Amino acid sequence: MPADIIQKSRQWWKGGSFLMAVIVQAGIVLIASLVIVLVPSDRTEPEFVSQKTVYLPQRQLDHTAAVSEFQQQASRPAMMERLTTSALVPDGVPELPTLPTSQMTSMEVSDFMASDAEALLAESGIMGALGGLEGAEQVASFFGVETTRQRIVICFDVSLSVVNRAERVGIPFSTIREEAIELIQGFGNNTLFNMIQFVRNYEVFQETLIPGAPENREIAANWMRNRFVTSGSSRDLRNAVRKDPNGIESVLRAAFAMEPEVIFIISDGNFFRTPPGGGNERVTYEEIGALIDDLQTGAPREVTLYFLGFEMSPENRRAMERIVGSYGGEVRQMGR
Repeated sequence: MPADIIQKSRQWWKGGSFLMAVIVQAGIVLIASLVIVLVPSDRTEPEFVSQKTVYLPQRQLDHTAAVSEFQQQASRPAMMERLTTSALVPDGVPELPTLPTSQMTSMEVSDFMASDAEALLAESGIMGALGGLEGAEQVASFFGVETTRQRIVICFDVSLSVVNRAERVGIPFSTIREEAIELIQGFGNNTLFNMIQFVRNYEVFQETLIPGAPENREIAANWMRNRFVTSGSSRDLRNAVRKDPNGIESVLRAAFAMEPEVIFIISDGNFFRTPPGGGNERVTYEEIGALIDDLQTGAPREVTLYFLGFEMSPENRRAMERIVGSYGGEVRQMGR
């Protein structure tokens, strides 16, 4: 073939091939679009729906009609007939049988029977209780000072000056100890008591008042025999307590804290304390009086104070009489 024809044929073939490629691509695109549009999808689209709410009109009740309906429905309580026992009782009561008559005489109690009964009561403890009731108001006497009060605290100043003064007036501390034991032994079961011995420090028999039962009286008597200080030394106070301000002031506070009715104080009327810096410092009667007034104000009951003094100076005695006399107490000068 001629060269020009072959060249033209090649050019046509190239142009036809290109045209065929475009036609094929256009057909593929058409078929794909038809598949997407015509083929249905299995996925279902969500539906947003709401159900209709039905509102019922509220029932309007008439009050009168409601009350009437309630009264009709409420039944009256059932009435129960009263029970009687007349059917169980016979019509006539039978007559009493005839009994033999005898003369009744009063029983005579012999002295022997009375003594036996009294012995039985004594063994059971009833007589002791009755005796305690008869002596409900007992008199306590200490060196001639008597009281019928039932809550008693005894404060002993056992400093060396008091021991020496007591010896000079003829009342040694051994006598004071025996008088205290006799006082304790005379307490009744209704009496509450306690004891304090002091110098600058103090020692208490018990923390609180204790009843005057026989066993407590015996314990207190033994405490006086074995623990009561007669030497005038504070070293003999085995369970000493020291509070500031020390001396008579701390003792009065401890005694009033026991809520007594009577406080006995045995001393010579010369009171000292140890200040924070050391040494001796006299406690004035103005301070003692102010402290007692303050303690009386806070006490549940007024406390009577009895002061038993050894060789008190006239000034000290008059000052103490003014203090304790305000609350029904007295001062007694001890010895000759």
